[in-house]
Amino acid sequence: MSWLGLVLSLACFAQEEAAPPPPDPRVLLHEAVSALKPKEREAAVKRLTQLRSVNTDQWLEIMHAFGDFDDASPGAHQLEIEAWVDEQRVPLLIDFYVPPSYDSTMESPLLVLLHGSGGKGGGMLRSWTQLADQHGYLLLAPTDPESVQGYAFTQRERDEVLQALRWMRLHYNVDENRVHLHGVSRGGHLAWDLGTRHSDHFASLVPAIGGPTWVVSQGRNNLRLVENLAGTPIRQLQGSQDDPRLLRNLRLSFDRIRAAGNDDAMLIEFPELGHSYRTDTIDWPKFFGSHPRNPWPGSITYRTARKENLRRSWLHVSGLTKAMDESFGITVDPKEWQRMNEEQRAAYIQNMAEERTSKSHVTRKQDGSFVVQTQGVSRCSLFLQQEWLGEKGKITVVVNGKSMQLKAKTSKNVLLQDFVERFDRTFLPVAEVQIKKF
Repeated sequence: MSWLGLVLSLACFAQEEAAPPPPDPRVLLHEAVSALKPKEREAAVKRLTQLRSVNTDQWLEIMHAFGDFDDASPGAHQLEIEAWVDEQRVPLLIDFYVPPSYDSTMESPLLVLLHGSGGKGGGMLRSWTQLADQHGYLLLAPTDPESVQGYAFTQRERDEVLQALRWMRLHYNVDENRVHLHGVSRGGHLAWDLGTRHSDHFASLVPAIGGPTWVVSQGRNNLRLVENLAGTPIRQLQGSQDDPRLLRNLRLSFDRIRAAGNDDAMLIEFPELGHSYRTDTIDWPKFFGSHPRNPWPGSITYRTARKENLRRSWLHVSGLTKAMDESFGITVDPKEWQRMNEEQRAAYIQNMAEERTSKSHVTRKQDGSFVVQTQGVSRCSLFLQQEWLGEKGKITVVVNGKSMQLKAKTSKNVLLQDFVERFDRTFLPVAEVQIKKF
């Protein structure tokens, strides 16, 4: 080799030695999921999709094994975390409990606990530490500093719980199919509100002395959404001498939930109690242990009146007709209103809400085809896992009686977008089929 050739070879060797190692996709994915703001996560997804060296199958493998969890000392902990609440960065106080048997390499069930008016998260832990110690449950209890006036039905309150849950799942090895939601009084109202709006997050719902409501202003009517709990096991603990309006709403809600097909929803009343309840009527380890969430249910019932794009498992409702409205005024003749009793007024308002609430029911048949029945929906899409893709990506969808042949194409972008936002290791869609003709 000539002197010049030797110099060039050594120079190339030096450059190779100095070249930085390729980015680790596992680290980049964890950084994307850990981003606080939704826009930051969206930007991170765009960067991840540009990693051409990682194909869809490799991303699926990485996502199945997602999580970098530290060992934690057992017992009760209190921490102030940063959270993205109501579109701003805020401090959020959370209490959580780690059982002595916790192993960061193993998935653990989680019980989310919501306190009453003027309470704090720490007070909710004490009632459940025995269950946690004996059966290996993690406990999480966020504190709402503005809870003195009861449940205010705000996005802030919902975000606080969802952000606390997101933090817990990022730092502890939570089994996403065994996250159970419990709340007392104000926390019971909040549990119902979260359950009706985000039922696919939770394996079961256990509210106590709190329930749905039908207040008209600012969309405060989640009784119109209780059918969303058609697939969720529920145990409501309730004193029969509590507020008659609460009892009326609860009894009506359970009638509607059972009519929607839920045969595992129980309203447990205590005739001798008012705004109080007992917990000794339920075998909690058996109940929680036998009710894991199904991340890919065969059918979905979903109601919504919000204009934002909303999800229920593998159904995405991306557009509503103009008549759908979360917040509306009462239009009624004043004399007719005066003649109505409270029950009749409640029924009148509920009928108005029904007319302004979209209704969707989707089912995957045994032959792999899909049936979509909707009312008040202008656009929707279905998220599909690898096993649901037909030959060459072709699927059959029957929409309101009309059969369609649609093509589903595997997409890294769909997979990454969904995982960065939800980081669910058991729900990994690889394709999205949009439906625009109804």
